[in-house]
Amino acid sequence: EDQIPPKLSFKDGLALDASENGDGLVTISTPTFSSIVDAQSYLTSILVAEDDCMVDLPLSVMPPNLGASCQSTIFEVTATSSQCPDQSVTRQYQMTVDTDVPVVTAGFDLGQTHVNDFSSVDEGVYLGIASSNATDYEYVGFSYTVTDDCPQTLQTRLRVSSNEFEYDSSRAGDSMVLIRDTMDPRQSHSLMVFVEPGQCGVISDRLCVRNSNVGFRYYQFDVEATDLAGNTGSATAYVVVVPKLEDLPASRDDQGTLDLNYFTSRMTPETSPASNVIQSKDLLWDTTREDPPDVPGVSVSVVETVSAEMTISGITVPE
Repeated sequence: EDQIPPKLSFKDGLALDASENGDGLVTISTPTFSSIVDAQSYLTSILVAEDDCMVDLPLSVMPPNLGASCQSTIFEVTATSSQCPDQSVTRQYQMTVDTDVPVVTAGFDLGQTHVNDFSSVDEGVYLGIASSNATDYEYVGFSYTVTDDCPQTLQTRLRVSSNEFEYDSSRAGDSMVLIRDTMDPRQSHSLMVFVEPGQCGVISDRLCVRNSNVGFRYYQFDVEATDLAGNTGSATAYVVVVPKLEDLPASRDDQGTLDLNYFTSRMTPETSPASNVIQSKDLLWDTTREDPPDVPGVSVSVVETVSAEMTISGITVPE
């Protein structure tokens, strides 16, 4: 006769990050799972149930009725002796299940003084800047946000690419794109990004290669965020370097107005891909932090020409 109820324990030889509170709730801190099913399978694989008559008793793993709840997703595991059905044990295990993909946004804000001709484009985020040889770099007011239902720190990456590649040996790693960290308390504004407002064959006498002959340069900003469960969200935004009328007449209509479709319809992988990766930056995003409201001391005013040294709202940015 089976006198001793079954016992649930972890299989021998496993290195687990787990703890038990006074109520008997076992918390398994890692890994993080992207689905309830994956978490159930993992829990089944690491637990063993036995009593004085049998080993490796069958387990029943019940998911929470309300589904995934980030770090508070609790599964109920029951082991019952097949020889004595009245002898059973039930324990609760708390795990992290994150089923949602991070939501990422990316954009540009140069303030009310900048007229962005591309603001009327219905789909996508575009910033138009004039082609110029009067400045080495132009500030684009880039910012991004990441939201996720689970409190955690996400691995984030900014990648800036272009349909052209230009090389300047005098500044090597900063050719075409300049990225600098800030001490802005807003995570969304943790970077300042500048781009060269030039294009191959017009104002550049450096090594410069085009992916196609569409007649203009653009920059593609890709922001990607990955949570602890491996879910990945992304956003894309574009900076278009708009040539002068005489350099690209086809980009204007009969009245000389900028034809936005001329640009956006050509900024595709098939016509003129942004396949040249110019700069990449790895970042962290803490979902438990909220950006403070904008304050005058944090606003960025920009001197357009980046020379040996540049002062922006009291922050000194070396070249």
